[in-house]
Amino acid sequence: MGAEESTLNCCARQRGGGHDIDEWEEQPTNYKRLSTVREEIAKTVLNDVAAEGYLNKLDQRGAQKPRYFRLRKHLFYFGTNQELVAKGVVWLEPDEKLPIVSPCLTIAPHAIEIRHSCVFFFRASSPEITLEWKNIIDQAMVDTSETDTHQHTKDFENGNGDANGHTNGESNGESNGHSNGVTTLSPILKEDFLEHKGFGDWKRYWVVVHNGVLLYYSNVQDSHPKGRIELHRSPHPTEVSVCPINPTLLRVCYCRTLHIIAESTEQQHNWMTQIETAISEIAIEKTTAKKNVLGWKRSGKIREVITPFFDFMRDPLRTKYFQGFVKEMGCEAYMLFWLDVQQFKRLCKKEEPTYLKPFATKVYGKYLTVDGTFFVGLPLDVCGRTQERIEQVNPTAFDEPQEIVYQILHRDYYHHFLTSEHCEAMVNALFSH
Repeated sequence: MGAEESTLNCCARQRGGGHDIDEWEEQPTNYKRLSTVREEIAKTVLNDVAAEGYLNKLDQRGAQKPRYFRLRKHLFYFGTNQELVAKGVVWLEPDEKLPIVSPCLTIAPHAIEIRHSCVFFFRASSPEITLEWKNIIDQAMVDTSETDTHQHTKDFENGNGDANGHTNGESNGESNGHSNGVTTLSPILKEDFLEHKGFGDWKRYWVVVHNGVLLYYSNVQDSHPKGRIELHRSPHPTEVSVCPINPTLLRVCYCRTLHIIAESTEQQHNWMTQIETAISEIAIEKTTAKKNVLGWKRSGKIREVITPFFDFMRDPLRTKYFQGFVKEMGCEAYMLFWLDVQQFKRLCKKEEPTYLKPFATKVYGKYLTVDGTFFVGLPLDVCGRTQERIEQVNPTAFDEPQEIVYQILHRDYYHHFLTSEHCEAMVNALFSH
């Protein structure tokens, strides 16, 4: 059952005496009420939307597929304007060189090229195998020019409809039967199965590493890769690391390129302007003081699926489903630390300092010591400064590590959650209230 259908069923059962949408819709008197429900659902993701509408997205074969785009700080795309769970997210948070938004006449007259950072996770069967893959990928990194990058992008489009930058290729007749989408490839440095979590369970992919590129296939016999990750030292470096709290996870942060096609020059210009404005606003927000993250903000009647992460992390209903997703990734320690620090901050408003120190010491030992039950893998100097603040019974003792964990959850996990089955379950829960 899709997100839209299941959500409508929740609303139908709530308002139609327990009947599902198919039964409810058959009753003529309910047709108008059903339209109202559909409009209500659509409005849940429209607050603060800078731009929205149908655009064509280049798929893995170079064909154009209509997708409904919503620009709400970041860029989300859906199958239709009625869907609540995004098929993909374009993360627009700026770093030193990305994202870059530009016209791309080589693709189509009104095409827009968006190059942005994307985080991708693979899972191996043991920490030793994960580390071996990391070393091989580091070895496969190459220096490349902007011209090379554009040529690869033209030959092999990134993105096939999810948040992870799945890609396509043209058959090239390699000796192992795999195609790669570029004219030449160096010898294979490593190939084997790794797992990746998409919508639903973890799935196995056949991963092949050459100098300068990582390709992954649905199975060994496939002639077209499911996805492609460029392995560059410059101009947009690919970063490969082992997750500090789950050493079977391999994190790859790379430059992904997405192409969307507008219907006119005016529409192309408007979307580019709005996206560039969103990037500028995010950059400004990063330099301004953040609100106090103390306290919960319950969902109540606000049933938005896509919310600012700050509000998201203060809503107990949303964090429940997000915690389930992060746990499935093997990184629940981040969420547990966040929740315990929130509890410490609430106690600071109620309890005497002498009663706070034992609680703070317990949190520190649990999450910020190497032999702690849920060590979150933060730098030792951060842990040392936090311990000094605990000795002084400082209410802000955990602010520095909590901010780091907040950024990790936001940067690496939140956009994956928004395209997951956990988000779909959250949608159903929001609409069942």
